[in-house]
Amino acid sequence: MASRKTLRKKSLFENPRYWYHISTTLDNKREYLKPWDNSKGFNRSPCEPDVHRTCVAPTVEHCLTAVPYCPGEKFVVYRTARKVKAMFAKGVYDANVTLEGWIQIPMLFVKIGTLSLPYVAQEEGIDIVDEAASGNSLRQSGRVLAWWKRRHLGKHIKRT
Repeated sequence: MASRKTLRKKSLFENPRYWYHISTTLDNKREYLKPWDNSKGFNRSPCEPDVHRTCVAPTVEHCLTAVPYCPGEKFVVYRTARKVKAMFAKGVYDANVTLEGWIQIPMLFVKIGTLSLPYVAQEEGIDIVDEAASGNSLRQSGRVLAWWKRRHLGKHIKRT
């Protein structure tokens, strides 16, 4: 019998829900994102499948764990405009930690706000944890995700 945790992970991809996407290059209130392949996508490892997709995650903390970043960066946080299904990211080494999903059709996203990592560091009185997306270590990805979850990032997003 599957554990409760497994069932919850599985249900993420079975039921429509809101998904999050973060960007350092977009800033519009609404973005109609079209799936890109690896040649156009940012933050994609060359060993990932070359599938047209928009990468999403169930929380902002999961998004940050999935992408390389620098402590001085600022991200615009987007959410799908409506509840949708995403496909589990097959062939991505840390997808079981980041719960990365793929949306493979054009989709409207709405801007939630801006997340400034320097602001998080200042408000929390801490240094920003080193990113794990470049390291190929599932253990480190898990630690980074737990660290971000402890920050309760929703309170640090400057709403628009």
